[in-house]
Amino acid sequence: MGKQYCCICSNFRGKIVGERIVSLHVIPVSKSLRQAWIRRLRLVRKDLTVTKHTEICSEHFVGGNGPGIGHDVPSIFPKKNYSTCTVSDADFVDTSKPNESPFKQACDPESPKVTMQIHGGTPQSDEIEHHSTTFSQGARSYDVASIMLHDYCEAVCEDDISCIRYGSSQTEMVEVRSMSTQTDDVMFQCLNPEKTSCAMTQTETENKKVFRNQATQVKLPDLTFFDVKNDSELVTYYTGLVDAEKFSCLFDKFSEVHDRDYPTSNIGCPKSLSLIDEFFLVLMRLRLGLLVVALSKRFHISRSCCADVINRWIDILYNNLSFLVVWPSMDTINTTMPQGFKDLYPNTRVVIDCTELFTEKPYSIGKQSQMYSHYKSHITFKALVGVTPNGVVSFVSDLWSGAISDRQITVESGLLDLCDVGDAIMADKGFTISDLTTPKGILLIIPPKKHKRKQLTAVEIEQTRRIANLRIHVERHMERVKNFRILQGIIPITISKSVNKIWKICNALTTLLPPLYPHDQEIDDNYFFDDSSLLAL
Repeated sequence: MGKQYCCICSNFRGKIVGERIVSLHVIPVSKSLRQAWIRRLRLVRKDLTVTKHTEICSEHFVGGNGPGIGHDVPSIFPKKNYSTCTVSDADFVDTSKPNESPFKQACDPESPKVTMQIHGGTPQSDEIEHHSTTFSQGARSYDVASIMLHDYCEAVCEDDISCIRYGSSQTEMVEVRSMSTQTDDVMFQCLNPEKTSCAMTQTETENKKVFRNQATQVKLPDLTFFDVKNDSELVTYYTGLVDAEKFSCLFDKFSEVHDRDYPTSNIGCPKSLSLIDEFFLVLMRLRLGLLVVALSKRFHISRSCCADVINRWIDILYNNLSFLVVWPSMDTINTTMPQGFKDLYPNTRVVIDCTELFTEKPYSIGKQSQMYSHYKSHITFKALVGVTPNGVVSFVSDLWSGAISDRQITVESGLLDLCDVGDAIMADKGFTISDLTTPKGILLIIPPKKHKRKQLTAVEIEQTRRIANLRIHVERHMERVKNFRILQGIIPITISKSVNKIWKICNALTTLLPPLYPHDQEIDDNYFFDDSSLLAL
């Protein structure tokens, strides 16, 4: 993603000017402020086309920190500066048409530009008298000069003024008094800028707190993808992906899906983060297991906004990453089968095993009994995983309660329905499913059992060793999945509704890592692959 520039100058988001970091601000949604911003921008740049992507940098506001209370309209430009209390008659009145209603002139965007400056602390008396008489017509006088002194107040139509001034209800009279008080304050500030500067300075600190709650994000995240994209180790550490190229490929694919499924108009408030920062945040959540509070602090957004970003992207990844986990045909498996399987078990279709994830204890006693694993002596989720002989994940089941047996989860997951007659399944000795596979013509490859004997024979020991040597890759795949630290430790019960989606997303992302099993390499008795680089991360 390229740099985002200001529509007026050459400043871009993140540029350092003096001791300040430049931030960009979109045109506000409020009708009055939006019209005031557009008028100011078009006075400086007449050819400007305003869109939803038009942004102006913080250097065009008083203080250089963007809009705030008392300076929420851009006023500092390369060739012309405006005071927040300076009248810009060009926005409202055309004195060259004395016979036309001044309110119609105020609403006419093509009216000639005439500007009145206030010099010193008090304007000339003839200027005030001129504006007071300009807004008098016939027997009806509209004292709206003070309204026009506010340079970001939108044009006032004649019908609206007359309706409020001549309304008979008590509510309308209260509105008139409120408007009169506000306009008097504005006139006082314009006529006495030196007296009002101290009061504005005293309340500026309190107003900043209110502004931060109302405005969009003006502070960049502490860490973005662009800070780490040139270091592959950092990319792997923060995202679980190999390099920036794979990150960019995934982002390009899913950013289109995001714009299609979650248009900006349906998200609610204006987005605080760029789309690529949102994607980076979610991968950091999966890879490092950071809590929502920690992520919100790092990216300078609220907790609710951070949680909304995570939930939205989890749904997108879950619905669109399934293409990475594919059940291959037997022809494909034979083409990529390592030599060790070809020599010993050439019909192997899949190597399976179960894994368990620790989770917090639920409040329900019934659910505790269903989720308690006697093997782990803990409350767990359990899943079945299958990999091809060359180590690529080909089957991932949903998460089940920890009390389910290996046999039952194999039946419920539908794995046996995917296998054809003559296929072989390699598993651990805990998978007692031979009575289910034999009627379907499926061969079950498991280590031999001792039964009532005290020890295995030499042939059985050799067979056990060879099977364990070949099926080690399913264990290594599950270790890769658990390198996404959101699945390590004890999973909070608060994310139980989305943990199944997270489990499948992490399995899919491991397919983008280097292969577990190098092609055309035979496994010997002492052969084990080194995952120390991944474990170090």
